[in-house]
Amino acid sequence: MDQHAAQCAATATRLQTEAHRHAQELSAIFKRTAAALESSAVLAEEHARRQERNGRGDAAAEERQAANRARQGAERARSRAEEWLELLKEREI
Repeated sequence: MDQHAAQCAATATRLQTEAHRHAQELSAIFKRTAAALESSAVLAEEHARRQERNGRGDAAAEERQAANRARQGAERARSRAEEWLELLKEREI
């Protein structure tokens, strides 16, 4: 193998390693995002219950909608995390 080919191989290996690391980082970020959104959904549900106890049905409904949106966002984030992990497996990055 000549020097140019060796440099190309080394560069390819380095880039592959970096891509693998970045994919793992993205997956972890999406997982943390999902956890944060789930926490927000729980808080919104708790707030909705308080609103209902105080006779504020409209405000409670809005909080429940916010909780549902947060849960949907969490599901999307979990899905993205899994997609990045699958990409790692498929491409053996």
